[in-house]
This record gives sequence, structure tokens and C-alpha cells, in this order.
Amino acid sequence: MYIIAYAIATIALFAMWQFTAVTPIWWWYVLVTSLAGLGIGAIGTITTLVAQFAVHKRLLGVAVGAIFFFQMIGLVVAPSILGLAQNSAPDLESGLKLVFLMGAVAMMIALLMILTIPEISMDAELPENSEPLMPTVSVESSIS
Repeated sequence: MYIIAYAIATIALFAMWQFTAVTPIWWWYVLVTSLAGLGIGAIGTITTLVAQFAVHKRLLGVAVGAIFFFQMIGLVVAPSILGLAQNSAPDLESGLKLVFLMGAVAMMIALLMILTIPEISMDAELPENSEPLMPTVSVESSIS
């Protein structure tokens, strides 16, 4: 599902790159943007699940926090890069084509990186560390 979501989003962005001023709105815009939303919408949820199942329970907060941190960094940096690309084009249509092309290439690179992640069975047991993260104190009650 993870790979399919990236593939759908990549295909949708390459399709958006082909849009022109005469592209029929009722068909292509609705269809392609719906596919892009389906692919991109699934990516965030599945990324969180992958991180939750990939790390030990005591590192769960760190892993999910890191994912959301890097997503927020991407949400801050990407619009400035894409805005710079759009403003470098001579007109609005070619600027939007450049933005969609850059997005499609970035999504394809992400898809190729996702394909390199090894599949780990959910049934495999992770080795436990010998010492816990926080020292435990045992309290013995004695009856006098």
C-alpha cells in the first residue's frame, strides 16, 4: 500500500505536468487531483505506522516526533523552493508546469528510496536490551 501510494502520487504529478490552459477541467483536473489526493493522503498515515512498527516501544515517541518534525520542515522549505521555480518562469502556465515537474521528480526519487526499504516481518521478535531506559526501583514490603 505504501509503494502504491507513492506510485499513484508520482503518476498524478507527472499527469499534472502535462496540463495546459485547454485541458478539460471536468475530466482531467478532477480525476488527476483526486488520484493525487488519494496517494498523498495515504502516505502520511502509512509513514507513521511504519515508524511505529519499526522501532522499539520505548523509542516510539522519538520516532513519531522525528517524522512530524521533518514533515513540518518540508512544509516550510518546499513552498519557497517551488515559489522560486515558478517565479523564474516567463509566464504562469510554464511556471506551474515547472512546479509540477519538480514535484513529480521529487516524488519519483522518494518512490525509489521507499523501494530500498527492506521488508521486516511483523512476527519477528525484536531483541530486548539488557538494561531499561529508566532504572527501576524495587520496593520490598516486609511484615514485622
